Amino acid sequence: MASRSSVIAKNTLLLYARSVVVMLIALYSSRVLLSALGVDDYGLYNLVGGVVSIFSSLKGIFAASVQRFLNYEKGNGNNERVNEIFNTSVLIHIAIAFFFIIVVELFGLWYINNKMVLPEGALADAIFVFQCSIITFGVSIITVPYDAVIIANERMNFYAWISICEAVSKLGAIFLLLVLPFNRVRTYALLIVIIAVAIRYASIRYTKRFPECKRKKIWNKDTVKDLTTFAGWNFFGCMAFSLIEEGSNLIINLFGGVAANAARAVAYQVKSAISQLSTNVVVASQPLLFQEAANAEKQIFWNHAFFQTRAVYYFVLITSLPFFVYTPQLLDLWLVEVPELSVSFIRAVLIYQLVMTFQKTIDIGFKAYNKMQKYQILDSLTVLISLPVIYFVLKKGAPLYTAFLVLSVVRIVDYIVLFVLARETLELSIRAFAKSVLLPSFFSLLIAFVIGFLFYKYCNPYEWYYIVALCALVVIVFSATLYALIFSKQEKDMIVSLVHSIFHKR
Repeated sequence: MASRSSVIAKNTLLLYARSVVVMLIALYSSRVLLSALGVDDYGLYNLVGGVVSIFSSLKGIFAASVQRFLNYEKGNGNNERVNEIFNTSVLIHIAIAFFFIIVVELFGLWYINNKMVLPEGALADAIFVFQCSIITFGVSIITVPYDAVIIANERMNFYAWISICEAVSKLGAIFLLLVLPFNRVRTYALLIVIIAVAIRYASIRYTKRFPECKRKKIWNKDTVKDLTTFAGWNFFGCMAFSLIEEGSNLIINLFGGVAANAARAVAYQVKSAISQLSTNVVVASQPLLFQEAANAEKQIFWNHAFFQTRAVYYFVLITSLPFFVYTPQLLDLWLVEVPELSVSFIRAVLIYQLVMTFQKTIDIGFKAYNKMQKYQILDSLTVLISLPVIYFVLKKGAPLYTAFLVLSVVRIVDYIVLFVLARETLELSIRAFAKSVLLPSFFSLLIAFVIGFLFYKYCNPYEWYYIVALCALVVIVFSATLYALIFSKQEKDMIVSLVHSIFHKR
C-alpha cells in the first residue's frame, strides 16, 4: 500500500507541475485573447461555446463509465474484459458523437437565431463559431475511451505533456490572430478545431502501445448493457451539471448581455485554473479508488475517499485565497481590458467552487459501487432547482453575481439529501465524514478568513512585483498555518515523505 501511495503522490506532483504550466499559459492566453477580440467578441465566443457545452454531458455520459469499468476490471485482473470494454466503448462513442451533432444542431441554431442577445451584425459570426464548437466537441467525444486508457494505466507523464502542448498551441493561435488579416473571432474558432484534431490524434496514436487497445470486432450485449446502464443514470447528473452551469450563463445573458458573459468567462477562467490544480488529486487517486471498490473493504475505500476530498478542499482553498483577497489588483495585472462585474463574479465563483469540492466523496462512492439510479435522480432534481431560482432573483433586481451564490446554496441542500442516501445504500458514516472532512474544512475556512482579512486590511499592493510577492506570502502563511494546526499526522507524514523523496533521490 505504501508503494501505491508513493505512486499516487508522485503522479499528483507531476500533474500539479503540469497544471501550473497550463494555468499560467491559460491565464496569459485569456489576457491576449480578450485584447485581440475585444469584450463583445470575447463574450460572444464564450456564450456560443456555452450552448455547445450544455450538451457536454453527452461526453460525460460514457467518460465516467469507461473509466470506472476499466479500473474495476483491472482491479480484478481481468485483461480480456478490459479489452472488451475498450473496444465496445469506442463504437459507442462514435454513435454518441453523431447523436450529439444532430441534437445540438437542432437546439443550438434555434436558440442562437431566436433567443440569444447578440450585438448588431454578430449573428453570422455566432453561427460560424457554433459550428466550429460542434466539430471540436465531437472530436473530443470520440477520443474519450483513449483518454480513459491513459489515465487507467497511470501514464501521467504523457497526460501532462499533451496538456501543455495543447495550451501552448492555443496560445500560438491567439498570437496568429494579431497578424492574420481575417475576421478574428472566426479565425480563432477555426484554429481551435485544427488544434483539437491534432491533439486527439496524438492521444490515439499513443494508446496503441497498450494491450487493451488492440482493436477487435467486439459487440458484447452484456458489456453494452453494463456501460449503458451505468452511463444512462450518470446522464442525469452530467446533464444537470451542464444545464445549471451553462443555463445560468444564458440567464445572465438575458439580464446583462454579452458584456456580463465576458465577465463570467473571466471568472470561469480563474475557476478552471484553480480546478486544474485541485483535480490532480482526483485524477491520480481515482484509478486506485475504483480498484479498491472491487477488492477492498468499504471502510478502507471511504478512508481514502475522505482523504481525497480533504486534499482537493485544501488545494482549492489555498489557491483561491490570494485571488479572493487581491481580485482587483490581479485583474489589472492580468488583463489589458477588465470586463465590468469581473471582481464580484470571481469572488462569488470561488465560493461556489469551494462548496463543490465536497461533491468528490459522494460522486466517487456511488460510481465506484455502481449505485447510480437513486443518486442521479435525487442529485439532478435538486440542483436543477437552481435555474428557476436564479431567474427569479435576477428578475427581482438582485445583482448578477447572486446567480453563483444561489448555485452554492442549492448545492449544500443537495449534499444533505445525498449524504443521507449514501448512509443507507453505501454504508457511509456521516459522523466519520464530519470528523474527517467537515470539521477540518470548517476550521481551515476560519483560518483563511482571518489571514485573508489581515492581508486585505493592512497590505494593499500597487506595483506588480508587490502584488506577486504578497500573493505568494498569503499562500505560504496560510499553508504553514494549515500544516501546523489542521493537517492530520498522516497528512504531515505524507508531505514530509514526498519532500524527502524529491530532495533525496537515489
